[in-house]
Amino acid sequence: MVAKISYLVFFLFLVVGCFGTKPDADNLETTEEKEAFQKNVYTKGPFVNSIARGGLTSRSFGTKKAKALVQEYVKEVTAASEGSKEKAEAFNNLIIAQRLAGTTTENVYNTMKKLANHEAGEQGFGKNENAYLELALAGINNSDYSFSEFYLNDLVESKNTVIKASALNAIGVIHFAEGREPEAIQTWQNVLKVVDNFQAAYLNLGFAYLMFGHFEKAASFLAKVEGDWYAQSGQLISFKNLGDSEKTADTCTEVLKHVPNHKQTLFNCGVYYWQVKKNSKMAKEYIDKALKIPGGPESWATSGKKVFDSIH
Repeated sequence: MVAKISYLVFFLFLVVGCFGTKPDADNLETTEEKEAFQKNVYTKGPFVNSIARGGLTSRSFGTKKAKALVQEYVKEVTAASEGSKEKAEAFNNLIIAQRLAGTTTENVYNTMKKLANHEAGEQGFGKNENAYLELALAGINNSDYSFSEFYLNDLVESKNTVIKASALNAIGVIHFAEGREPEAIQTWQNVLKVVDNFQAAYLNLGFAYLMFGHFEKAASFLAKVEGDWYAQSGQLISFKNLGDSEKTADTCTEVLKHVPNHKQTLFNCGVYYWQVKKNSKMAKEYIDKALKIPGGPESWATSGKKVFDSIH
């Protein structure tokens, strides 16, 4: 197992890469996209937080789109009448957009206070669990873990199972970020006892097991993340280390069909074709393309160049 873990690290640092970069979206362009945000991100917002430091790829908006949405919802908040449901909904959407755009915890909290003033009547601030959850997730995005836990510890007592599962999932993210991996894994397993198909928990468990060289478990959990190329990029590593050459090749093709410039997958496919298929030509093509894509730690470029130069 130690050998496998060492090989995983060598196999182009994919685990670190997977937690980092994904192609960013362009600015918001259509009304349909805004409606999709309201339907998929607003109603499924709790699903987007993961150790991958972003949304599940099938349910996420890039930061540029999120920033455009912030401006849209600021306008809606201003235009809506005081005390109206429209204004409350615009505030809620603004909080989510701010969190997805990487806004500071303080700014999201200030929006929360404005929502609290708006809802101080019949509904009351204390009952808006979605808003509390978004604030906690914003805190995680900004590494304000103690701040986030203050709210999450209440939300895990929610009678709403999605809110409860979302809060538990977020607590797992905090455990993981603080180096308490066993606690994180146990917490994500508990998430699935609350909502048995909670996608972010599957993603988190899959990549956590991948990090520790438990490739069969990783592949099993990542396979449950529905239609997501990002999860498939993790499966690629599991298949390679499990010796499943056919699935490795198929997954290379599938991931790059959706994201042709995904740097980490290009690297890993290149190493696969070099070490397993003994196809130097294809290996060089993949790695050369990866090296030309900007982004990622400098160590990626250095290590990738060494691999490229060693291919004969």
